[in-house]
Parts: sequence; C-alpha cells; structure tokens
Amino acid sequence: MKDCIKLPLVLVIISIISAVSLAFVYEKTEPIIQDNKMKELRAVQQEFFPEACNFEEVDVPAEIADAREGIKQFFKAFDSEGKEQGSIIVAEGTGYGGTIKLAVGVKDKSIIGVKILSHLETPGLGSRIEGNDFLSQFTGKPDVKEVDAITGATISSSSVIRSVAKSLEYNNEAN
Repeated sequence: MKDCIKLPLVLVIISIISAVSLAFVYEKTEPIIQDNKMKELRAVQQEFFPEACNFEEVDVPAEIADAREGIKQFFKAFDSEGKEQGSIIVAEGTGYGGTIKLAVGVKDKSIIGVKILSHLETPGLGSRIEGNDFLSQFTGKPDVKEVDAITGATISSSSVIRSVAKSLEYNNEAN
C-alpha cells in the first residue's frame, strides 16, 4: 500500500519542481528573447531604409486593423530631416508548418523588399520561401499579381503572397 502512495507522490514532486524550474527559466529568458527579436527587426528596417535614422511605430485605427487580419505592426521610416521615407509592415500568415512572420518594406506604394522573420516550414522545400529567387519577385511591384508561388511549396509561398498583399492594402489605407 505504501508503494501505491509513494510513487504518485514522487511524480507529483518531480512535476512541481520541473514546472517551477521552467517558469523561472522562461521569466529570465523572455526579456532577452524579446530584445533579440527587436534587434532583428531594427536590422531589417535598416536594410529596407538605410538612409532612415528613425522608425516610429504607428497605431492605425481599429477598423483598418480589423479588416487586415494578420497585420501585427506598422512602422514609418524617417530620415535625419524628419522626411518620411516609407513604411514597414510586420505581418503573419499560416503556412504548412505553422505561422510565417514577415516584414514588408513599402515606398511610394511599391514593395521595396520582403524579409521572412520566422517560420516553421519544412526544411528544404517550404523553407524556400526565404530564398532570394522567391522574395526578389516582390521588389518594385505595386501588387502581388505577378508573383509566382513555389512549386511543391504552394501552401507556404501562397501564405507569404497573401500576407504581402494584405500588408500593401493596409499600407495604402493607413497612408
């Protein structure tokens, strides 16, 4: 009878210690992870607008945000004289393996670049959404009508195309 109580009690104690340890590690590492994500976003912003020295996050009216599901952040880039250089939209879409997070740079209502920030797509095939062959199709275009999906990775690439299209619509409505 003692073994019937002892074994579950040991498992409960181990579970509690594990949960407390995980919570402690999460609490300590979360600010570092968020800081690294912000640094990565700043690097992408500078890549899109190297002449900009200030990036301001802009709150867009709720009715526009609600209509453009998947849009997470919206930034405007300014040069040293305060002149607006363009916009950066951070969006998310659902791919084959999970969420695809990307940044879209827009200047004069045309795409100047698309950068995949994170994804969980299949290595080798779905991960081709990060490749220059695919992403370079967006550059210089005012829409995504002429962008081709990746054969064999249509779910992933179609998600990116939809997210970029929503980002452009959002940018055009917000400006």
